[in-house]
Amino acid sequence: MYKYGLHVSVLECGEGPIVMNASHNIIPGYYGDIMLYSCHHGYWFTEHVYEKQIMCSATGEWLPSIPRGCKGRVTSHYSL
Repeated sequence: MYKYGLHVSVLECGEGPIVMNASHNIIPGYYGDIMLYSCHHGYWFTEHVYEKQIMCSATGEWLPSIPRGCKGRVTSHYSL
């Protein structure tokens, strides 16, 4: 891309990776973009933490590090 006679390159982090048991907003993944991961119902990253966000950095990486999958699932067992 050219702007004011200068060549400007746009840093791209690409699509954020899939995180198990979570959904995320779909964005192109350019410098400054923020991606939000939300754990599915009954899952969490750590106790009482159900969402995490990462940002496309100037180095073309998602930072902080990409969250690991959501864990835990509260299930109930009923006897009939």
